[in-house]
Amino acid sequence: MCRYWTSASDLGSQVSRSLIKLIKSKPRVGWVKADRLPTEDTVKEILGLRSQVEQLQKELELNQTSSPKGIENLSQGEDKFVLNYTYKVDDENVWSNPEIFESELELTWNKIFYKVSPFMIDEASEERIKSAIEQQISEEDFEELSDLHDGKRISNIRLSIESFQTIKIQLRALGLITRSTKKRSIKDTSTYWKITPYGDYVMVKLRALRKSVEAIEL
Repeated sequence: MCRYWTSASDLGSQVSRSLIKLIKSKPRVGWVKADRLPTEDTVKEILGLRSQVEQLQKELELNQTSSPKGIENLSQGEDKFVLNYTYKVDDENVWSNPEIFESELELTWNKIFYKVSPFMIDEASEERIKSAIEQQISEEDFEELSDLHDGKRISNIRLSIESFQTIKIQLRALGLITRSTKKRSIKDTSTYWKITPYGDYVMVKLRALRKSVEAIEL
């Protein structure tokens, strides 16, 4: 706090530099001009806006873990949906044109979402989502189809367009997925989907591993 000076101009310079240094090193509440003071109405408005922000934040947090309103009558969760699909059968030991067959499989909405949701954490094309469902069909029905056709080669399992469109619309209606709006190149004509915050919450509940009873007891 001690500064030496030799002239009036030097004194002013020393005081100015010392104050600036002190303000930076030990900031304190300073003087405010009267015309800068907030009015009573302004203070009330600020408090009201702050209350609205807090309320909106609470609603946002609630929406992330709660299902959308009005979906009570929609098929969901452990309700089952019949998927129609086609597949090819041929004898791998004999050259022939493969035969095309039709079949169907019942899956719950939880199992369908369990399968496709991880691909949409960022986003996924409709082709990728459809492929994931077809993989699930193969895992569920391949052995039965193979037995049905005496061990002949089963290939090209393809989910019907109608079934896929229904799945896509249903997951959207349930608030689990939404269409991606990310900008892409003009050449990319695919449609992309991503999971919503609520969809992410449901996915974690379905897929997150839980401790075993033995581990909990330990």
